Amino acid sequence: RAEDMNEIKTVVNLNSAELNQNTNTIANNVTEIGKRAFKSVVLYESSDFSALARVLYQVSTVSGDVICTIPSGVLISGERIDIRKSSSDSNKLILKTVNGVFINDNITELIIKNKNSNITLISLGLNWMIK
Repeated sequence: RAEDMNEIKTVVNLNSAELNQNTNTIANNVTEIGKRAFKSVVLYESSDFSALARVLYQVSTVSGDVICTIPSGVLISGERIDIRKSSSDSNKLILKTVNGVFINDNITELIIKNKNSNITLISLGLNWMIK
């Protein structure tokens, strides 16, 4: 019957409009979650510390060399650590890995000497790579 077909078409059109609206809402929510998930925290360090993922470290070495311990990346694959030397002295910012962890396949220690020098490390699972 024509009336039944019109009623079915109306229901399909309403469901289609609702589906489109829900799809747009989901897309907006995913975008917002993505923005929050990749937001970094900024921490200021001036003594030895252990790095955490999703943190931008501003490191002052005015008081002496600072050692930053880079953890295993096993549980944080794909995450990043950003480290920047913020002082203009001659002291060193030393990045050291632990427990057989490597940076770029064979590096266990990196030294940053110059002000505003920075490095971004990306976890590959166990090890890290320089971005």
